[in-house]
Amino acid sequence: MKFYLIGATGRMGGEILSAAKESNDICVKGFSSKDQLAFAEAADVVIDFSSPETFSTALDLCVKNKIAFVSGTTGLKQEAFDKLKKASEAIPVLWAANTSLGVQVVKQMFQNLKDIKDWSFHISESHHIHKKDSPSGTALVLKKELESALGKTIPDCTAIRGGGIFGEHTVHIMGPSETITIQHTALSRKLFAEGALKAAKFVTRKKAGLYTMADVLKG
Repeated sequence: MKFYLIGATGRMGGEILSAAKESNDICVKGFSSKDQLAFAEAADVVIDFSSPETFSTALDLCVKNKIAFVSGTTGLKQEAFDKLKKASEAIPVLWAANTSLGVQVVKQMFQNLKDIKDWSFHISESHHIHKKDSPSGTALVLKKELESALGKTIPDCTAIRGGGIFGEHTVHIMGPSETITIQHTALSRKLFAEGALKAAKFVTRKKAGLYTMADVLKG
């Protein structure tokens, strides 16, 4: 199975290449710039961890050549998501702000909070000092999912940038006499790389459509 990685020189790209070397059924070639995207035409799937600009170019190439597409690029605007949805009519696509399977479990837990929706809720996140988007894409997705489950809006997410924190997301649930905390902590970037490879394997078995990490979790 041939995987082509866009954004190979980035932090996540390096982790994905390392994780792929541990697998016997994956052949991954990595590229760092959109000028080299043409080499991906023979791929079974393109994995994109690049920039919003390169994301768009890579997606166009995949649609043109009928190649499955997985992306973890963050900082995307609505037009990029509209483009992704349109592409799903022709190829299998999956975008995730966070490729951790554990984060998907956290999202599923939100359905159990409907009976205490009158409580107060807040999401905070911490990441390394080099992370550009703030709040993180994961925090924004968690906020959207929680609001959907509760049927109400919650305050904007709090973001902290410092040190070398891989990623920590906390859901604060505050009642009048008790509190609940749901927290997901990434201990290394390896978990995101492993999740991205699972997602890539998953979409190569699927027909055209728009998929999520929740679909990968279900198998």
